[in-house]
Amino acid sequence: MTCPQCHRGFVRRSHRTGSAELLLSFVYVYPFRCQFCDHRFRAWQPGLRDTRQTPERREYDRIRADIPVRLSGLPGSARGRAVELSINGCTVNTDVMLADGAQVEVTLEGGPGVRPIIVPAAVVHSIRAGTAGLVFTELGATERERLRRLVQDLAARVSGGRR
Repeated sequence: MTCPQCHRGFVRRSHRTGSAELLLSFVYVYPFRCQFCDHRFRAWQPGLRDTRQTPERREYDRIRADIPVRLSGLPGSARGRAVELSINGCTVNTDVMLADGAQVEVTLEGGPGVRPIIVPAAVVHSIRAGTAGLVFTELGATERERLRRLVQDLAARVSGGRR
C-alpha cells in the first residue's frame, strides 16, 4: 500500500477515531498514516480483520538508528544516542535520569559538515533503565523536512531500499 499524498510505501495502520471509523472497519475500511509525510487516510483492506491485541500507542514506526544526540533544558545538558527514530519522536540511550513528562530540547547531531537537526521541544513519554522515549511536540517546517529525509534514508538502509 502506498500513501495517496506522497506515493511512498511506508504506511502503518492508525488508531480508529469515532464511530464512523468503527463502523467502516466492519466493511474492511481502516485508517492508515504515512510514516513520511504524516498524511492520514482510509483504505479498503479486504480480508484483514482487526485483531483486538494490546493497543499500540504509537502512530509512527520507529526506525533503528545510531545518532549522537544532545539533550538540553535539564539542569545543564546531556549526551546520548538516538537508537530509534520516527518523524514524531525517538528513543534515546543516556546516562542521565529523565523525569516522565519533562520537556527537553533535542539536537540530533549529524556527522562532520552536517548541520544538526534541532527539536526545540520534546516530552519524555516513557522511561526504562538508561533509555527514554521522547515525543516531539515542537518542530519548525525546515527541521521537520530534514527529519523526514533522515527517517526516509534510515528506513531505506534498514529495509535494503524496499520501502
